[in-house]
Amino acid sequence: MADAATCAVRSDGGAKRDFGGLRKAAGICVRLVMIWMTQRTGGGFCLKFVCRWAALLSAAAFLCVCAPVARMTPDPGPAAGAVTAGEPAEGTAAPGTEAETETQATDPDPVPEPVPDPGAALAGLYGDAGQIAEWALRPVLAAHEAGLLIGSGGRFRPLAPVTRAELATILSRLDGTLTRNPVALTDVPEEAWYRDAAVYAAEAGLLDAAGGTLRPQQAATREEVAAAVARLYALDTKAAQDASAAGAFTVGDITYAAAAYRPYIAAVFHEGIMVGNGVNFRPKSSITRQEMAKVLSALLT
Repeated sequence: MADAATCAVRSDGGAKRDFGGLRKAAGICVRLVMIWMTQRTGGGFCLKFVCRWAALLSAAAFLCVCAPVARMTPDPGPAAGAVTAGEPAEGTAAPGTEAETETQATDPDPVPEPVPDPGAALAGLYGDAGQIAEWALRPVLAAHEAGLLIGSGGRFRPLAPVTRAELATILSRLDGTLTRNPVALTDVPEEAWYRDAAVYAAEAGLLDAAGGTLRPQQAATREEVAAAVARLYALDTKAAQDASAAGAFTVGDITYAAAAYRPYIAAVFHEGIMVGNGVNFRPKSSITRQEMAKVLSALLT
């Protein structure tokens, strides 16, 4: 009779049918029918022969129905990890979903944007960009882009000293204010391009204008710049002096600065805004335009 092999087919959404047991039951029923018929006929040869062949034909007919099914290749379903058509792979998001948007927003390996060459950028702005020191290239470009320190006539003049008029203008740009309460400045003409900035810096107490004079064309010293920046940003001078006294940092030439400016020098040194060469501050020296750009870069960051 038929063997006990199992035939599994998918139907009705993936349900499986097992024909092995059915075939066994059919074989047993055929045998029982043959025995019963033989006993009923008394063992007559012809009738036995007919019954036997009738039973065999019934079994053959049954197998003709089941055998094609048994020969069908079972459908094991999709393999583990396989991706069917129209379905996203595991770990990826379907197109247009929030998960896809989040995946794109958190790209673990983004392509970095090219960093612009500050030297090339400045060369396109100023004819004397080649005179700018390498350490000052990015600060100068940052100060230019922020509109705080800009050249004129196609030149930046990186080694030229910053005048007090220019310093007043820079301070007003940092604060975003031009004038407050007008003060009388006898050495600042009404038509001067820096008039409003000079009045602002003097009235705000950022620059010394004792006796009503600002001395706009005079080069600003490093101690004056330190005082102006510390006043503008209200730096904690006491904390800086305490840190210096505790040995946190040392300004080697602090004694060369005017006594009124020493707390401000300690503050900007402590904050890393102006550090000189790391040891000496050079308080009485003028500050060049590229050095001023470095100060502004520290303030911008």
